[in-house]
Amino acid sequence: DANGSMLPTPFVLKQSVSVSVVSAPDLAIANPGIVFTLDPNNSNRPLTITANFSNLGSERVENATIDFYDGFPEEGGTPIGQNTISLLPGQQGSTAINWTVPKEPHTIVVFPSSKNMFFDADYSNEKASKELKLCSVQALPLGGTPTYQLCT
Repeated sequence: DANGSMLPTPFVLKQSVSVSVVSAPDLAIANPGIVFTLDPNNSNRPLTITANFSNLGSERVENATIDFYDGFPEEGGTPIGQNTISLLPGQQGSTAINWTVPKEPHTIVVFPSSKNMFFDADYSNEKASKELKLCSVQALPLGGTPTYQLCT
């Protein structure tokens, strides 16, 4: 026990607490968050989904797996792909997947996989979602192939 006084009151230390500071990466969604890129001339509706991240932590992120979902996983969303990202502290970057949109509308959700083997300093800033809707943009002759664009 430590004893002492802060004038005019004497004190006795009854308990102490040890605090450890952990140095860790912190993957966070970065602007512009999720970006959709569509080839409007391809009738198969291929889409590139890009997720943008920053490492706000003090350690490097190495090959972190990012999950892409159609819908929120906790509400029964479907996994549509994964890719990896590596970032130094303070660095921004992106990772992307290609996906053929089966029907619309969709809510695309991205976040680091729970299977990543690192501690993240802040789990509250790493998940993003964005609505996706495609529109047919061309009147078609009988038997024609539609083209698509992203709707707002």
